[in-house]
Amino acid sequence: TEVRYLVVAGSVSVLSWAMVALGLSFGWHYMVATVFSQLAPIPVAFPCYRRFVFESHGRLRGDLFRFMIVWGSGMIAPIAAAPLFVEGLRMNPVLAQVVITVVVAIGSFLGHRLFSFRRAAPSGSAGPGS
Repeated sequence: TEVRYLVVAGSVSVLSWAMVALGLSFGWHYMVATVFSQLAPIPVAFPCYRRFVFESHGRLRGDLFRFMIVWGSGMIAPIAAAPLFVEGLRMNPVLAQVVITVVVAIGSFLGHRLFSFRRAAPSGSAGPGS
């Protein structure tokens, strides 16, 4: 699961960083580009995480709802931290997103694994070590 997550999350992150760069090339303010870069990958990220990383089946709406809670939480960090990195530290907006992504990726993995795509153990099954 961890390797698949790194591959998919890495690909989604590259897409997101490209969206920041694209927005900046259009002359958008870096915050507009940052918000755009967080929303644009959702149609790709959700099915890839659901199917390839966490191999979740059934309950599409429930998975999507929980995914959006975790994704939304992960969106707050880049949007909130971008001004600190860009204006405070004078970092390039794309580089700032790369740095922020590393931190967010760890929290997102745990959120998706333990919440978004978690499935209850089948009734009557014993826990590990039984």
